[in-house]
Amino acid sequence: MAAEPALWRLSDTLWERLAEAGLAAFEAGESDDADALWMAALAHAERLDGDDPRRAATLNNLAAVRHRRGGAGEAEGFYGAALDAWRAAEAWVGRMDLSPRARSSLFHLRLEQKHREAYRCIARAEMEKLLHEGHAATLGNLAALRR
Repeated sequence: MAAEPALWRLSDTLWERLAEAGLAAFEAGESDDADALWMAALAHAERLDGDDPRRAATLNNLAAVRHRRGGAGEAEGFYGAALDAWRAAEAWVGRMDLSPRARSSLFHLRLEQKHREAYRCIARAEMEKLLHEGHAATLGNLAALRR
């Protein structure tokens, strides 16, 4: 059992490194490398919860690189899957385990202890905002493809 958290962190780290490397390749105009890296990132995202937002982000990125390479049909399919994944991710945010964070002062620590549920709502609202922004970005990308 003790190895499971370490494996989870490793999977998180691998996804993040692949996604970042894919972005660097994409920005450098290396579409084939970006595609390969994001496909590997998607393989890691598929091992996470089915509604994990990293899946949506990866699908959007794959759609963007396929669009750049001229595969409009493939790109549209990936954008559609990304939109579905962004919508599904709202349930993931609702299940997030939000543990208390370190605070800079005893006052803030006590305030969070006293109003723990309010802090959880604020943290969830911030994550929901990120989901909506991701969803909007994917919609914008899809609109550009169809234009």
